[in-house]
Amino acid sequence: MTYFSERRDNLTQGIYAIVNLLNNKYYIGQSKDIKSRWSEHIRTLNKPSDPRHHLNLYQDMINVGVSNFDFIILEECDTNKLNERENYYMLKYNSFIPNGYNKFVSHKDKYSNVQSRIRIENKYKLDKHKLLLLLENYNFEELGRKYNVTGNTVKQWCRTLGISSFAQDYQTELKKDKFKNKMRLIGGKYSRKRKVYMLDKKNEDVLMEFESIAEAARYMNVDPSNIERAFPDSNNKNRRKTSFGYKWRGESRKTS
Repeated sequence: MTYFSERRDNLTQGIYAIVNLLNNKYYIGQSKDIKSRWSEHIRTLNKPSDPRHHLNLYQDMINVGVSNFDFIILEECDTNKLNERENYYMLKYNSFIPNGYNKFVSHKDKYSNVQSRIRIENKYKLDKHKLLLLLENYNFEELGRKYNVTGNTVKQWCRTLGISSFAQDYQTELKKDKFKNKMRLIGGKYSRKRKVYMLDKKNEDVLMEFESIAEAARYMNVDPSNIERAFPDSNNKNRRKTSFGYKWRGESRKTS
């Protein structure tokens, strides 16, 4: 059994767990003074008049003995993170009745986001720190292909995990070099100059003019084919009306 003294000159706030060592059921709680929280639970256990005394957690403590329970600090965190992290661990350890001892989530408005984080971590083995490292070497589309999802899905992961979903925030020298090399490899396909126009997607006003599709692609930091497929005269089987939030038009091809 983990034991904490009653001294209150070194308060620890965060998330804790009480674990039934016989059936591995969890109770997840939060406290601004974790080191005294265990003693509060014991006082409740020993006070039959307390309205919480009948809860499953305390009844199991009575039936199998307090020595078969452990008290663990899971995470220290700031006050404004307590509800979110408590929900996170309740989901992680599946601590809701009948699998555990928790009755409900702390704040339902944060529950969906926590569920999404758990899903990303379990299915794709990704957390915020690993995703940040990957985005130093891959753009959203490349990383999406690595995990068999779309680039937009990767952006959603970023928002869910609390990091930036803007490509410009991940422009490392390595990625710039990779993009330059890619442009050289596909340059032949787009070597014939054809002016390209970026249009407002609503009223089709010309916002920018480029000397070639390659120049437009460099400006947007994307593959030229992603712009070309939005041309009205495109033969691309994946043709779309807009690309990257804009309409695009290529200068009419001259015929001899």
